[in-house]
Amino acid sequence: MNHHTSPIKYDADQPLGTVSLSAQQMAELDRYFTNVTFFERDHWPHKLSGHNRTVTVKSTAKKLSDFLLEPALHQAIAHHLPSPATVITARRASLPESLSRTGYKFVALRPRLFPHLENKVNHRELLSARMPYPDFAIYDRAALTPGDFPRLADDRDTFVLQDEQLSSGVGTFVIREPADLGRALSVLRIHSKATRVVVSNYISGARERSVQAVVTSHGTFVGPLSKQIIRDPQLTTVGLPGSRLFCGGEIDPADPCRSAYPEIKHLSEVVGDMLRTQGYRGIFGLDFLVKDSGQIYFLELNARPTSMTPLLTQLERRDQDIPFYLLNLLEWAEMPYSISGTFSDLPQAGSMLALHPPNHKSVDLHAVLPGIYKWDATAKQVSFVRPGYRLDEVGQNEFLLEHEGAQGTVYQPGERLLNLYFTECSLNTDDSVKERCREIVAAVYALLT
Repeated sequence: MNHHTSPIKYDADQPLGTVSLSAQQMAELDRYFTNVTFFERDHWPHKLSGHNRTVTVKSTAKKLSDFLLEPALHQAIAHHLPSPATVITARRASLPESLSRTGYKFVALRPRLFPHLENKVNHRELLSARMPYPDFAIYDRAALTPGDFPRLADDRDTFVLQDEQLSSGVGTFVIREPADLGRALSVLRIHSKATRVVVSNYISGARERSVQAVVTSHGTFVGPLSKQIIRDPQLTTVGLPGSRLFCGGEIDPADPCRSAYPEIKHLSEVVGDMLRTQGYRGIFGLDFLVKDSGQIYFLELNARPTSMTPLLTQLERRDQDIPFYLLNLLEWAEMPYSISGTFSDLPQAGSMLALHPPNHKSVDLHAVLPGIYKWDATAKQVSFVRPGYRLDEVGQNEFLLEHEGAQGTVYQPGERLLNLYFTECSLNTDDSVKERCREIVAAVYALLT
């Protein structure tokens, strides 16, 4: 059995195909496997380095779901990919009998969805006896009005109201007065089909931290502490209803909350055990609050790869760090593998910033190529240097720019536009964004005009 990532041993030479994955997903597969064929509707803007190849399939399909059903794609797979082989897709699809009986199978990166596990009411019901949630109560949203503020506040100056299902900060509100409650209920009536809300204590003087973990047949593996950037007014349109509020994150080996990591790791393993009993395999994310006293509160479960997963995989060091993307794929595709040895507990520093369309305008990224850019601190300008998809290809005063969607996507106000990756921390000690990074963001926005 060949292997590219020790201590994980797996067959790195097995034939694999992919259909319309993102540039980063393609680069990750290219890193872990030696015999991958990429099937695309259109030429990718830059050829990935290495030995793998791209096959362009003539297609009129605008949606991936339609492309997966096209006979032209099935013919290309049979012609270019030796069987038996696994074809990896971003969405679930069924192979025609002519391919499945000759040894091919389609595997989605997320073949099953687990929204019931992410539901903020459901996971509290499953875990409240074992996890340190802030005190909470559950309410029927339809029965609430701004006039219920005194009852919900229950002598508190401030409380938190969360939709049971919405994520990315869209359904979370800090409530200080009846008007705040009225605005929150109005937003949820428009953007949520859920029926319940969680009302919980507002924890002041705490730092928010998250971890990525992965449930496998060999146990639950927990990654390092990370900081998330939420609601940054330079990076997203905070006042736009429905706008994505996740703005990036950072992994810092000198994180001031690192003394809380052993307990956070233990709590993450508790959640991993619960997920395994529910039939879940693969990456999941957890959010916590850490007070200066060391008190830890559990906030949220995301039973899927999250917005922080790409940063973690970009910072992965061969043979040292947990290969989250690889383990996620090996589990979902049911590929045989073994694990011997341990992973490093000391992460590599790095950060990402997630940019959204500025000024409430739609944006087309044709003029901004993905790849490696250089920052000129004197001129306050950025310039494209070369194609690239990996952070370990970045040099001094350089950063990686990645489109959030496929080339040619038109992004609407509130949608995530692109991601910037750095080999250094982007946050000050108070978790605010450094001025140098703000200047880089401003220069990238200037490219759009």
